[in-house]
Amino acid sequence: MEIKSLEDIKEIEMESNAKLIEIMKHSVETVRRNFKVDIFGFGQLIHQTDPKAWKVLKKRLGPHIYEFTD
Repeated sequence: MEIKSLEDIKEIEMESNAKLIEIMKHSVETVRRNFKVDIFGFGQLIHQTDPKAWKVLKKRLGPHIYEFTD
């Protein structure tokens, strides 16, 4: 693509942002699924602030525990 105007730059920027978001979402999903890791620490935060609620939540979600962090 040839850059001839400010609009061209804005278009490239928008496309780049969309691609970056796609890559980031894919990376997060890959880590969560393959390594079963709470990469944002939501589970740890719930566990620290309300251990009883975490115990119930963890039991209820079982193997799906990492799916609620979308």
